[in-house]
Amino acid sequence: MVGLKLVESGYRHFRVEPCPGGGVTWAKATRNSPYGLIEISWELKDNQLDVALTVPPGTTAELIMSSGRCIDLSSGHYNLSD
Repeated sequence: MVGLKLVESGYRHFRVEPCPGGGVTWAKATRNSPYGLIEISWELKDNQLDVALTVPPGTTAELIMSSGRCIDLSSGHYNLSD
């Protein structure tokens, strides 16, 4: 539901594709990886998807927004909207 998918072993590279729908308007999850904690939360409000994502050091991520836009991210904390 939160949309976390493993792309490379150990979560060195991962994909996040939030899946709102069916009455679900928010989700939040954490995942321990060998590189640190992956944190994801998203909320759909007034047809806008707000995503907060922490990408641990030494890892990369792809964030697929509800519009289909793909954002490549390096380590850090992000707050993005679509």
